[in-house]
Amino acid sequence: MDNADPTDADWEFSKHLYDAEIAYMDALLADLFQYLKQRGVFEETMIIVTSDHGEHFGEHGLAYHKFALSEELINVPLVVKYPDSDNTGVSNELVSLVDLAPTIADLADIELQSQVDGRSLLSDNEPEAVFAETGRPNTSQRTRMLQHGSEETFDQFDKGLQAIRTRDHKLICDSEGGSTLYDINNGEVEIVDTDLTNYLEQRLGEMLGELPSGETEEELSDRVEQHLRDMGYMG
Repeated sequence: MDNADPTDADWEFSKHLYDAEIAYMDALLADLFQYLKQRGVFEETMIIVTSDHGEHFGEHGLAYHKFALSEELINVPLVVKYPDSDNTGVSNELVSLVDLAPTIADLADIELQSQVDGRSLLSDNEPEAVFAETGRPNTSQRTRMLQHGSEETFDQFDKGLQAIRTRDHKLICDSEGGSTLYDINNGEVEIVDTDLTNYLEQRLGEMLGELPSGETEEELSDRVEQHLRDMGYMG
């Protein structure tokens, strides 16, 4: 849609559709778990349920899952069932998706052949912070944005982003030199703390390096390009 301006009812309808997708996935997982139980391997199987990102439904004036590193996008579910374990509960530790490979390797007693950024959820201590980043819109995204909006609107989102998140705070830096510090104990509340901002910026640079520009495009095969187009990621 060109310059879409959804109503509250439109957003609610979109949320209902999203909830329906989640319910469908729940049903598929139930079928998978039942199959594993029938085969007698459920107890000894490690199961991980997670997501690569969340979605916006009007929060921050955005839709879908691009152009931001808000809590709606990066605070995703992570459910882990360890083999032959009766432990249950909810952990408030900081975790990241990069922790999954070290955790699986630790459980399987496998030594990873290369260095990874994550830590094992089974044996390593909680980190001080976790990290996230997203690049600028690529060429196809820029083309679509300029087709359906103004240059002024596009400029608001034409930047790479990096974030560092502790238990209490999150700092987001952009490729235009901007940075915003948030208190995340009660939602995302913008605050000012120069010393904390400087410290988190230093930690962010040490971990992630330069902000992603998104200006270079990887050459894609026809098959991959068509697959991305079918999913709506390319125009």
